[in-house]
Amino acid sequence: MRADLINHLEFHKGYWYKSNISDWYYFKHQDRPYEIYKKFEYSSLDNELISLVKSLHKKNIPTTPSCSGHLLTEDYFLNLFEQIKIEEYLIRNKGLKLRNIETQETLEFKDFRYKFPYDRDTFLKLAIPYSKHGVLGTLKDFSYIDNIEGLDISRDGDITLFYAKNGSEKIWNDLETAITLIWDS
Repeated sequence: MRADLINHLEFHKGYWYKSNISDWYYFKHQDRPYEIYKKFEYSSLDNELISLVKSLHKKNIPTTPSCSGHLLTEDYFLNLFEQIKIEEYLIRNKGLKLRNIETQETLEFKDFRYKFPYDRDTFLKLAIPYSKHGVLGTLKDFSYIDNIEGLDISRDGDITLFYAKNGSEKIWNDLETAITLIWDS
């Protein structure tokens, strides 16, 4: 289980887990199927992505783990760091219950050697700019879409990755419009 800042272009290479304590996610790298889970919780998505993901799912196009990109304050990250340190204590001593955000399966993460990989200052320095980036993958080739400002599009095997260095509602709305125009053609 990893707790570091995962490269956005690798979000799709495993599963994401979350506790009920913080907004932090833990990553487990593993081969995985890409499917639309019956228990998929759209409420777990960033608001900027809900409509787009629902549209893709209605067309039976699976999506990968995502993030829209955020403008969050230093105070937010200071509070988050304190919560992560509580989780660190639990992981080392009692175990921390985590839920897979896609499948809803739960597991207990316990490792007496676990240490969160960043001290407070390093976390702030890295996490604030990192949080501005956004990504969404689809199990369909949309790599020919190339006219959305602020969005890089690449392929990783069967996955099309939409990557925004400064995610915004406009970028994701523009992508949804472009995809809808393709379907309506």
